[in-house]
Amino acid sequence: MLRHRDGGHWGFPKGRIEPRETEYEAAVREAYEETGLTDLEPLAEARLTSRYRFVRDGRTVSKTVSYYIARVVSGDAVTSREHSESRWASLDEAMKTLGFAETRRILAAAADEIARREPSLV
Repeated sequence: MLRHRDGGHWGFPKGRIEPRETEYEAAVREAYEETGLTDLEPLAEARLTSRYRFVRDGRTVSKTVSYYIARVVSGDAVTSREHSESRWASLDEAMKTLGFAETRRILAAAADEIARREPSLV
């Protein structure tokens, strides 16, 4: 599932970890908040990490984001109020849509992991 903000870039659901929340719990909560999806089946221990830097207000900001791979078991995705658009995309479509090389790297790594663990899904 890709999501987009007005004037921003396409990416995956993500957000901050709240107090007393594990990284995985935060990922599930953010997926729900940004897509409305609740019936997810994670790929066991499938976690991908992205590290990148950007400049905001003249300061360099370093970020580390962990992504978890999950299958949507049931439910329809909806676009959250935070985003202007969201959509499902094939691997090829997503690679063409994602604006940042780092996000495309994460998608390629996720596709490789899925192919390794669940070849019937590819």
